Amino acid sequence: MSLYSKNVYYLLVIRYIMWIFINRIKRLTWDNNLVIKIYILAKSIKPVLTMLRDHSLIRAQVLVDITCVDYPSLLDYRLHVQYFLFSPIFNTKFQIIVPLTEFMSIQSITTIFKSAQWPEREVWDMFGIIFTDNKDLRRLLTDYGFLGFPLLKNFPLSGYLEIFYNDAQHTILRSKVKLAQEYRIFHLSYPTI
Repeated sequence: MSLYSKNVYYLLVIRYIMWIFINRIKRLTWDNNLVIKIYILAKSIKPVLTMLRDHSLIRAQVLVDITCVDYPSLLDYRLHVQYFLFSPIFNTKFQIIVPLTEFMSIQSITTIFKSAQWPEREVWDMFGIIFTDNKDLRRLLTDYGFLGFPLLKNFPLSGYLEIFYNDAQHTILRSKVKLAQEYRIFHLSYPTI
């Protein structure tokens, strides 16, 4: 496919998606890496992903990944869940972005893509986003008794517990983290000359 025909295809797909989901899409962009970015509402995740997977013009049948980004500077919709899809037939990449607040949940897409089970568990484990209708939301990367969600920007950098192996006792010990210095607020100012 030439670059001109590829651009025409992208414009056609973008117009068609906008026409079908006029009330469900918040924003739709297209970047230089030929990735179609679709910003949608949380309640629209299943219909949009089903259409992207099944429509003969798009055929995005591969779920590449699910991840999340935490933007603490955004007060209303701080967390952005991102779904990455790929259409092997048309060599097209899609990035579906769903903005959420800290206390919102989102529908699981395991009925649409079976491979979404583990990425959803990982996003829940790292960010605390609850995927409704996911029957197996367990810790995946952290311990079962772990408190908090480590990839949130407000999670403490040092953590709460230190786990280490003690050779003398031949056991694993846990202790609360002791900081070398107390937290301080630094007020930096430029020196005057």
